Formats: sequence, C-alpha cells, structure tokens
Amino acid sequence: MAAHPSSSTRAATLATLDRLIAETKARRSELSAEIVSGKQREQQLRDAVDDARRAYRATNDGIAESARAIEIALLSGADRRTVRAMQRQHRQAEDDSDIEYQQRRQRWDHRAGDGPVRGCPVGDNHALRALLMQDVVVGSYRHDPTVDTVKVKVLRPGVKKAYAFVHVPARDPITLTYVFEHILADDDLAARVFTRLRLPASNYQRLRAAGTDSAATAPTATR
Repeated sequence: MAAHPSSSTRAATLATLDRLIAETKARRSELSAEIVSGKQREQQLRDAVDDARRAYRATNDGIAESARAIEIALLSGADRRTVRAMQRQHRQAEDDSDIEYQQRRQRWDHRAGDGPVRGCPVGDNHALRALLMQDVVVGSYRHDPTVDTVKVKVLRPGVKKAYAFVHVPARDPITLTYVFEHILADDDLAARVFTRLRLPASNYQRLRAAGTDSAATAPTATR
C-alpha cells in the first residue's frame, strides 16, 4: 500500500496552494485595474478624436465636407437616425464657427467679408451638380450679409493642394452650382480654377455650350 503523506507534507502542500491562490487573486486585481485604466484611456482617446473631428468640421474645409456628406447620405437613402446625427453635427459646426467668429470680432473688430464659415449646398443645376459630386468638388465661404461679393473656397478633399478661391456676387444660399456657373462664364477664370482643382475642363465646358451658363457677371479668382 502507498504511504500516506505526512502531516508536514500536507501542510507544505496547503501552504503552496494558499500562496498560489493569493498570487492569482493579486494578479487578477492587477489585471482588473489595468482593464479599468485601459478603458479610461480608450475613452480619453475617443473623446480626443471626437473633439478633433468637431473642431475640423468648423473649419472651411471641414464644413464643406460635412455639407456634402449629408447630401450623399440623403441621396443614398441612409436611415433617418444617421442623417439626423450628421445634421446635428453640422449645426454644431456652424454654432462653433459662430462662436469663433464672435471671439475674433471682439478682439479685432469686423472686417468686410469675414464671418462664420458655411458649407455650399451642391445646388439645383442637375447636370452640373452630377459632375461636381462625381469629381468630389465641395465649397465653403464666410458669411457676411453686408457685402456685395463673397469669397468662396472650392476644393477637392483628398487631392493635395487642389483648391481655388473665387469671388461671386452675394446671394443666399451660395450653392456650388451657382459658383461654377459663374466660373464657366469666364474662359480665363475657368482655365485657372480647373487647373488648380486638377480637373479636366472638357465636361464642364460641354455643359456651358449646352446652355448651363446663366451668369451675368464673371467673378475673379484669387490665390
């Protein structure tokens, strides 16, 4: 028959097991603390990303992209909850830009043409809007109701340095198709803008030849 372990052996075994249990509990507590810390760090990073995205949406480029994203969501049949969330974010961007402008105005006073940024809706000229959406052209401007002309930034997000500034007669709203109708009214201006946007002008020129151009006054481009 096998010999039974002695009392001292049993005591040593129990002591070892107790030690292992204590070490396991301690390690579990450490891991739990690490998990909590990791979750807190993850949330901090998420908050930082949200803050950065919110700040970007209130810039000239960001608000233009935000306006287009909403239009694409509506055209693609995105669910209402998604669209409403995007619209809330866009309104928040406009509010943030309002606050930023008021702070600058209090510090340096108002300058003609300055104001909160607004994104350009694509507009109702169906043939032109199709090209602008296909080529991912967006626009934004600073809203100043006291001026006769407005400086509009047109750009292609994701294409390096593909942007141009164009002055157009003031109106409300300033749509992207309205801006490009004015651009197409002047051959020299159109050539400069399409070069800066890195776009072939041929498709747009065909629209002009077909009667898209409805502008009475040609705008000017600035760098």
